[in-house]
Amino acid sequence: MQSHFGGRSHLERALGTSDVVAARRARNRLLPEWEAAFAEARTLPTPDAYRPVLERYGLTGPATPDSIRRLREALSLESQIAADADTAYEERLERERASARAWVDGLSDGEVEALRTRALYAHRLPALLPGQPKRPIAALASGAVVAPDEVITDLDRVEGRVVPASPSASVGVTITDAHALYLAETPDLSPRTRREWETAVKEFTELHGDMQVKDITKAAMIAYKDSLRSHVTAKGTPRSPATVNKLLSAIRSILEVSINHGHLAEPNPAAKLTIRIKDKGGVGRKRMPLLISEIEAVQVSREDRDYWLWWLLVYTGARLGEIAQMRKADVAVRGGVPCILIHDDGGRRVKNGGSVRAVPLHRDIRADFIAWVQSRPDGPLWPRYWREVDGVMAPHTDPASKRWNRTLLLAGAHGDRKCVHSIRHAFKDWLRVNTRDEEMRDAIMGHSGGGIGRDYGSGHFVQKLQREIDKIDLGQIKRLQEADLSEWQREVDDHGAD
Repeated sequence: MQSHFGGRSHLERALGTSDVVAARRARNRLLPEWEAAFAEARTLPTPDAYRPVLERYGLTGPATPDSIRRLREALSLESQIAADADTAYEERLERERASARAWVDGLSDGEVEALRTRALYAHRLPALLPGQPKRPIAALASGAVVAPDEVITDLDRVEGRVVPASPSASVGVTITDAHALYLAETPDLSPRTRREWETAVKEFTELHGDMQVKDITKAAMIAYKDSLRSHVTAKGTPRSPATVNKLLSAIRSILEVSINHGHLAEPNPAAKLTIRIKDKGGVGRKRMPLLISEIEAVQVSREDRDYWLWWLLVYTGARLGEIAQMRKADVAVRGGVPCILIHDDGGRRVKNGGSVRAVPLHRDIRADFIAWVQSRPDGPLWPRYWREVDGVMAPHTDPASKRWNRTLLLAGAHGDRKCVHSIRHAFKDWLRVNTRDEEMRDAIMGHSGGGIGRDYGSGHFVQKLQREIDKIDLGQIKRLQEADLSEWQREVDDHGAD
């Protein structure tokens, strides 16, 4: 026990009073806290056992029972926030602004910058232990940042909560093995999808243990589905049906790989196991496009590093991730037309095959944007949205989404059914005003239309796209919206738009 308390044989604390009666009352309040700390210390290994784990994750501070407990709580909360961030972001945003602001106000400038840098590079916030000194940015941002679930697993291993199975104790392929096999076959998973799949496997093993896939039955999957539905999020509400379906889909995909390798007999026990989402097309379930007045409310100066990212969103209708991952070489001339090239080469990602396209630059931004691109060095146009993964630079565009949703919120253009992706819906409406040809609209937006055969690399088709894009007149659209606002605030179907 002494090793958990700095090697001391006695603990002392000044009670801050010379009054004997007050001192006794303070002592009586303090003693149960110490007894609880002693009881917890008796169950823990020595601090030296924790040191390799803490150092691996860049964490410093004393490994006392209280600090280990606080670390676990911080990691668990962080893991939950990461898992729920996408689905609960809209609902949680307003509530968390106040608490986040109060927390940030209590940090030093160095800590704020460190947190910002850590989040930029790894979409993770560090757990700050009690008594941890203020550290420079490099201390937090250097090296790989590991998911909080892995830290908790390592702590469990140190404390003997997780005992690795010996080869003779387990025969066959477990769900953890199947997950590893799935990752090996799909190395291009996005970081977000990888985290979601890890959460799905983690919650499955918490419920059933590390089952062999051959023993997973339909009943086991139904019990897992019920467990997912009963989960309560950090804000005290049930997990959304969409999130439950996503986690079920993860297990289904992992088991499908096991079937392909002969480790599991058909049918897939997770097949057709979903939660029906009621009123999927009802009020409140669809996005609404941004109005021109809302776009004009966003003030972005030319000195802003994302100035041209913003205007490309407005004038191309491309997805935010497609633009944020662009490199200088992705601005090129096709068929005599200046375009941005959207593709999946060099570690970049697109939604599907139809997303690979060339989008002509609108006449309003063409000359100025090309001049800016020519002044940039080779490589990513927005390097802040790239990071190093396994020694290779790759796009990491989650921070871009957060930045621009916050910007819209401050401009009063963000709501339950409006976000940065609403610009894309607005652009589709603008195209409908001038372009009846659905093939043209799909080609510009990167939507997969039925039987569309188009060659983005040659001549006349790209020139046609340019003519259709150049027809868009924001001034004209604004006048139409002011004349009939309700017509321009219809809910739009998300199908194919994301």
